[in-house]
Amino acid sequence: HDPDRFVPGGPSCALLWSALGVQRPRLDDCIPVLRKLGSDPYSVAAEAILIDVYRHIEPLVSRADRRKRERLRSLPVGTANGWSSARPVFHVHDRELRVELAAARPDLRFWLPPCDSFALPNVTAALGLTICAPIITVQRDEAAAEQGEAERERFRRCVDHLSNELARNDPATRDRLEVSWSELRHLTLSVHAEPFPVLVSDPRLSDGPIRVRMRAVMQVDPLRLDVTEAALPHRESCGRAIASLFREDARRRVEAEWVASWVASADVATEMMQMASDEELAKALEDSAAALSLQSGGKIQVSQPASRAGSKLKPRRLKRDHGEIGAVVIVEGSPPKPVGRPAKPLADTKPTPPSNTTTSGRAAPIEYDTRDLEQRGWEVLQQVLSSSEVPVLTDFRRRHQVGADGVINWTTFVELKATGRGPQSAIEMSASEFERAKERGLDFILALVSGLEEGERTEVKLILDPANRCTVKPIGSVRLVGLADAPGVLVPISDPGSNH
Repeated sequence: HDPDRFVPGGPSCALLWSALGVQRPRLDDCIPVLRKLGSDPYSVAAEAILIDVYRHIEPLVSRADRRKRERLRSLPVGTANGWSSARPVFHVHDRELRVELAAARPDLRFWLPPCDSFALPNVTAALGLTICAPIITVQRDEAAAEQGEAERERFRRCVDHLSNELARNDPATRDRLEVSWSELRHLTLSVHAEPFPVLVSDPRLSDGPIRVRMRAVMQVDPLRLDVTEAALPHRESCGRAIASLFREDARRRVEAEWVASWVASADVATEMMQMASDEELAKALEDSAAALSLQSGGKIQVSQPASRAGSKLKPRRLKRDHGEIGAVVIVEGSPPKPVGRPAKPLADTKPTPPSNTTTSGRAAPIEYDTRDLEQRGWEVLQQVLSSSEVPVLTDFRRRHQVGADGVINWTTFVELKATGRGPQSAIEMSASEFERAKERGLDFILALVSGLEEGERTEVKLILDPANRCTVKPIGSVRLVGLADAPGVLVPISDPGSNH
């Protein structure tokens, strides 16, 4: 935006510019430009400069030192009320919600990013913004629910058309849907006559809920779309809501495709294509359940742990033996949830001093160690799998770089996680294990063996394709959470002598 200070780019003159000391703009060159923008009115011309500069510094920010980061945090940013160098400035990702909150709370400053902020994660973090993730509550409206039923057929035709167009022309985008296409097709639909009241709750913004009106809101659990009739064909409203169910890098494309699909679905019914990826998981779960059910009823044979410990308290022991394999159940589960929610705000008042009292209770000693627990889990898992048509599970627990504890015919990889008590809600995987899980997809099984202690109910849950079916939280290693909600195959194992 200042051509007098720039030379032509490209490889032809690169050596000349290097010899003359002509450099590409550095972060220190860009910060004064961004600061100077704040002295002029916020305008479209200013947004154009912001877009260019933000995109240029996006890869540079991650390498900035502390001094430069402090300068970035005090830069002026565009808000609904013009430029602001003061903080806090709040950032709400949803565009419609951001505009409505700014109108409802003019005393607060909301960032107006000049372009899609999802493409600028480093810049967004460096500007010292307060990231908000409000909880939106839409009240049930019977009239809107009835109108939703009237519009349901058209809505489903549009979903079918969208699915087919992406399957034909952009399958990568189609696969970025974070719920199933069937769930999207059958979501709860409420169509309102006009913008509807919404309660927005976020402790960063207000002690109580903020009331606004919106044209489209997508809620995930359970899956529900509230939308005005006029907003159904609009990119910025219904298109934005539908796109929120896709991964961030696919949303802009989906918004536009929704509008085209709505027009195309006006009169012509479309049969949704069933792609292999849609059916693959369901079929794999059914096959695994059928195979495991073939020879249920066999008693589990286990070895006894070598470690022991004495105590007056009743010790925690592994069961001496296990009963029969029960009826296998398919757990449909729910899709993985997005991660990266902002941390809770720091306390702004002095907390209550901790109590000086101490607990007198003691934890019961454990008469086994991690090796005993893993070995018991492995023995149970081996016999669960050997009672089906699944070939022999080969033990690779003491081999490195396999990325799994066991392998079946070097085609299906199995990772064991065992616990003495209730079913695991989260587990950690090493980098090699997670890489193998991503590589193999449905040919990777996460086997959760739980309830191995006395007094606990033993279960085996097999989760196929855990890298894509569970919520992933990177923490140096990889942490899979929400395992209770992940789709899988559940195999209950009774205690000896029990009736179930």
